[in-house]
Amino acid sequence: MKFIILTKSLWEEPPRLRRQLCDLLLRHGHSIVFYEKPRFLVAGPPKKISKNVTLVRTAFLIHHQLRINSILRFFNEIYEKAWINYTKNKIDKTAVIVNFNYDYVFVKKVFSNNKIVTIINDDFICQAKFNNGNHVKESLKITCQASDQVLAVSHELVDQLSPYGNVELFLPWAISSYRTPNKNIYQRKKLLIWGFIDGRIDEVFLQNIIEAHIEYEFLIVGPICDKFLPFIKKISERNQNISLIGTKSLTELPLDLILCAIVPYRIESRFG
Repeated sequence: MKFIILTKSLWEEPPRLRRQLCDLLLRHGHSIVFYEKPRFLVAGPPKKISKNVTLVRTAFLIHHQLRINSILRFFNEIYEKAWINYTKNKIDKTAVIVNFNYDYVFVKKVFSNNKIVTIINDDFICQAKFNNGNHVKESLKITCQASDQVLAVSHELVDQLSPYGNVELFLPWAISSYRTPNKNIYQRKKLLIWGFIDGRIDEVFLQNIIEAHIEYEFLIVGPICDKFLPFIKKISERNQNISLIGTKSLTELPLDLILCAIVPYRIESRFG
């Protein structure tokens, strides 16, 4: 089966949910057309990088954060629809559209004969920089109502989207059997920072907590953004209680020795 994946990420980025879903589908023998993060004004040519993976990059006219009213949304819709229609090959009715873009209000107009599954994996209303997020709410509403199935990755997002129709909870990582952890908390001397390490991290908080709790080892696990790498290297050189692990699955980590995981994001961090 063919899956058309609509995203605002790049294929070569550190794999998060969009790419992880693609890898899962490929392992089961499906083919992927992966729409990468659109470019401003000019699209790129499609690239077939393997037998079952084709990358497509279209273009947008107005950034999704700036479409603060229906007029701006309309002009961008015309532009993006034209590029998608230009770059897409003939798609039969059996192909499934998996849409990660909350602002693709036109998705049903472009793929009118296909099943559309929209996955909402972030709080885009909270991230809105203008208009109290009202334009984002409207785009979410239209996109969800244009979809045949809507999935959300947390209970909070399910509640947020439920006024727009039926929304199902989607926890793709919750497939492992539960294992009772070691209850001796006194032997747990490690703290876990697990995820994509980038500019959303509160550098001051992270440095302060590492220096204030030298009795704990801080495991930094996951890909580190190039721009953030100098800071991570600096604090790791200054402090002996940091271990840079790289990308690992949770099953590869010493969970019985980890007291808790922390998410040291900056409160004011807003990324579209």
